[in-house]
Formats: sequence, C-alpha cells, structure tokens
Amino acid sequence: MKELMKYQQIDIELKKVEKKVNGSEVNKKLNSLKESAKKCQLRMLSINEEARKINEEINKITQVKLKGIELVKKYTETNINNLNEQTCLEVVNKIKPTMKNLDELISRLNSLENKIKALLEEFDNCKKQIIQSKKAFDENKGELDKLKKEIEPETSVIKERLLEQEKKVKPELITKYRGMKREGIFPVIVKLTDGKSCGYCRMMQSNFKLDDIKTKGYTECEQCHRIIVSDE
Repeated sequence: MKELMKYQQIDIELKKVEKKVNGSEVNKKLNSLKESAKKCQLRMLSINEEARKINEEINKITQVKLKGIELVKKYTETNINNLNEQTCLEVVNKIKPTMKNLDELISRLNSLENKIKALLEEFDNCKKQIIQSKKAFDENKGELDKLKKEIEPETSVIKERLLEQEKKVKPELITKYRGMKREGIFPVIVKLTDGKSCGYCRMMQSNFKLDDIKTKGYTECEQCHRIIVSDE
C-alpha cells in the first residue's frame, strides 16, 4: 500500500501541472462553448419532435375542418323553398353549432401554426448558435494547444515516473485505483485521522473497518469509499 501511496503522490503532481491547462480560462471558455453547442443540438432534436406532434394534430384538425365545411355547404345549398317552417328551423339549428365548431377549429389551427412558426424560429436560432460556438471554439483552440505544448515536457517526465512507480504496485491495486478515479474519487487513498476517522470526509469508521486496517493495512471508507490506510 505504501507503493500505491507513492504512486498517488506522483499522480497528484501530474494533476497540478495539468491544472495549468484544465483550469485555465481558455479551457473553461472552450468547455462552455461545447456545452452551449450540445444544449442547442439537444434542443433541436426536441423541437423536431414537438413539431412532428403539432403537425400530426394540424392534419387531424384539418380533416375535421374539411368535413365541417362540407356539412355547412350541404346545409346552405339545401333548397328551402320546398321545406316547411319547422324543417327550415331544423336546418338553421344544425348550421349554427357546426359553424361554431368550425370557428373553434380554425382558432386552434391558427394557434398551432403560430407554435410551429415559433419553433422554426427557435430552430434557426439554435443553428446560428452552434455555428457561432464552433467559430469561437476554433478561434480559441490554438491558445489551449499552446498551453498544452508548454507543459508537455514537464508532464512527460512525471508520466515516466508514474509508469516506473506503477511497476512496484500490485496490478489489482492499480486497477482499483484507476476505477475509483474514473468515478470521480480523488484522492483515492487517505490516511486514518485521530486513529478512527477517514482523513477525507472525517466519517468515524466502525470497529470492523478499523480491524481491517490492522490486519490488511487498509480499508474502504463507509461514507466516501476512499481507501483508508494507517496514519502510522
């Protein structure tokens, strides 16, 4: 476990040097541009789906509207000269609700068409935003590449040291270390604090975990899941 601790110390050195690039303002800007473009792409997919559903509804309403128009046409073309007063009133009473329904359908269609228009405008704006983000990304990428080149000699030396130290660590421990690091756990290894607590999250460990440290030389924190080693 001591060799793995040394490995982590070298890894921390590497992380500090790489932070000159990863923590730089230009890298933050590039990440922000990528995130902005990604959000626009996702929104464009969402707009496509929304527009598809609205178009389906428009088609259905249009079919109903056409049937209503045909019905009104049929009623209005009825020759009332041959009808008695009662029958004439019945025809008029049928036309009124049909016309009302048609007005409601037309109003709904207008509303849906306005929604489609707004979605198309938003879609175009998203496209423009992606183009602008890509242009800004390309303009600033050179500065990031320059930073990477500046630290390359230093990182190369540290990486060589890391590889050499890796040879002294059991493969299963390296695998566990890398797996935890990929999950966002770093530092991976911490020392026991006050003889009973995790050196990172300060969670007091159970007697079972403390016994593990005594017998195996390490344990895993019950809360943050980091590897805890003896503070001696």
